[in-house]
Amino acid sequence: MEEIIIAWDVDDVLNNFMQAWLSWVKVFYPEKRFPSYQRLTQNPSYELCNMTREEYLKSLDEFRENYYNTPAIMPNPKVLVWFEKFGFEVNGKRLFHICITAIPLKFAGLSADWVFKNFGKWIRGFFSVPSEREEDESFPILREKSEVFKHFKKVDIFIDDREKNVEEGKKFAKKSLLFPAPWNKNRELGVSEFLKKLTSHIEIIAEED
Repeated sequence: MEEIIIAWDVDDVLNNFMQAWLSWVKVFYPEKRFPSYQRLTQNPSYELCNMTREEYLKSLDEFRENYYNTPAIMPNPKVLVWFEKFGFEVNGKRLFHICITAIPLKFAGLSADWVFKNFGKWIRGFFSVPSEREEDESFPILREKSEVFKHFKKVDIFIDDREKNVEEGKKFAKKSLLFPAPWNKNRELGVSEFLKKLTSHIEIIAEED
C-alpha cells in the first residue's frame, strides 16, 4: 500500500523557535526594544526588533549554538498530540513523514538531532537547505526547498510557516499548507484548527489513492 508523504518545516512548526529566541534576545540585548511575539508580523523581523540584519542573524546563530538542544526549544504541544494520534496512519492509510528546514549549514546537525529526539518515533527523513549566510554562499548546493523535492517521486502534503515557501510548494505537492504564525496570513487560525484541516486533507488524499 502506497504511503502518504508529508513534509514538515521544523522551526516554528514543530517547535517554538522564534518565541524562544525572542525571550532570550530581550535579556541579552537589553538596549533594544522588542515587540511581543504576536507582533512579529514580519519574518525576518529585524526591523521590527530595531536591529540591523547583521545583528539579527548573529543573534539567531548565537541562540541556536547555545540553546537549540536545551529545554528552551520545545515541541509544539498540539502538533505533538496530533502525531501521537495520527502519526502512523489516518483511516488505515499509512503516513510517511520527512522534514525540510532552511538553516545555516553549521547548525543543520543540531536541528536534525532535535527532530529525531522529539519526533523520531514518526519522522524518517531530514533535509536541510542553507539559509542566507556569507560563509555558506560558496557551497554548490541546493538553495530552495523546492529543489530538494524535485528528487522525490511525489510529495502529498507540504507544511511551512513562510508564505513564499508554501507558494513554491504548490509546484511539487498535492497540498501546500501554511502553518499559522504571527508573520503570515494564517495568523488568526489556531493550531488546533490547522491540524483538523490537515487531517481532513489526508483523508481526502487517502480516498483518492
